[in-house]
Amino acid sequence: MENGKNQQGYILVLSLMFISLIVMLSTSISFRGRVHTSYAKIMLDREHAKMLAFSGLQIAMTQLAIKEQDKDKKAGANASANSQGQQGKKGKPANDKKTETKTSALWTEKESKEFIKNVFPVLNRWQEFKLTAGKYGLDGVVKICIGSEEGKIDLNQVFDFDKRKFVGQGQNEGDFKKFFSELFKKMGKFVKVKELQKRFDEYLTKKQQFEKILKSRQNRLYDTTEFLDQKGFESFADKVFYEPIEMKKGVTKKPKPNIYWTDMFTIWSGAKKISPWFISTSLKRILGFKEEKVDQKKAERLAKNFKASVSFPGDWDKLFAPIFGVKHKDLPKWFAPLLDTKFGPKVFNVLSYGTAGKVTQKIFAIIERKKVTRDKKTVVEFEIKKFYWI
Repeated sequence: MENGKNQQGYILVLSLMFISLIVMLSTSISFRGRVHTSYAKIMLDREHAKMLAFSGLQIAMTQLAIKEQDKDKKAGANASANSQGQQGKKGKPANDKKTETKTSALWTEKESKEFIKNVFPVLNRWQEFKLTAGKYGLDGVVKICIGSEEGKIDLNQVFDFDKRKFVGQGQNEGDFKKFFSELFKKMGKFVKVKELQKRFDEYLTKKQQFEKILKSRQNRLYDTTEFLDQKGFESFADKVFYEPIEMKKGVTKKPKPNIYWTDMFTIWSGAKKISPWFISTSLKRILGFKEEKVDQKKAERLAKNFKASVSFPGDWDKLFAPIFGVKHKDLPKWFAPLLDTKFGPKVFNVLSYGTAGKVTQKIFAIIERKKVTRDKKTVVEFEIKKFYWI
């Protein structure tokens, strides 16, 4: 009898085991389903964020594509509207001999003034664009920051790779070795490493680390970030690309300003000098310049007093001293000779963030502004010279 009872009870055990197995399988499938759903959402947001980041680059190009209407187009429109009144006694149009003109300058005076009024106030600052699914088919945020490479130090222009020394080295004026010595000293108070100023000075004067890196090359630099894997430059590992200061919600204290490697140095400007119109934020901080936002009123005043070619000290004190808070006579002697006198930005940098959901994609691009002739019309185009995912 006992053996018979034991044999009948196994069904209950098997039922419990079967139910437990079903529960385990259901739990596993549910867990996998939730994970897959979350993963799919993140992957979809990532692709959307990439698309928004690229869109930010296009927005920046659109803002920089300032183009004055062609004179021949204006003349043609006026001639068409007044053709009968402008015909002479022989029935020929008065402007019959007028030939088509082409714009050769990268910036005309009108374009330069429009740039100063509309783009100059937002240089090196965040611009934010919020998108909604109702209008754009996607909920997200695009943030862009436009800068100019003409406001940085071009390493390929200040070092002579044939003679293996800095341009002007040993001369009384234009000695870039002395310039870098002063510059690196000033960096010390911004980079969070003890006795950094002393270390940088040692690399220049004793170990000559910075100079050795340049001397060891057989050709020109292909990227300013080449320095960052060298000993002594670890301090800039997390300060490569410039990021505007942003006040976070609930935080009243303004974050401490930093300096960024690619915001000080470039290989794209093609000039030894720095444009006073576009001095980078990192160099402003090193020089002790003000970083106040240029409002519309100041921008319009700058545009009104605009000169394609400025002279110092007069134009500095009139145009730039009110912005930077420093008169020409108070500029560091090692920096003042580097100021360029001509306006003509050609190469820009764009920092673009695209955010969809909780995912943010970041890009940093170097773009060159060009004027080209297409179908007998002068148009503004852009060429991407360098592209980084950050």
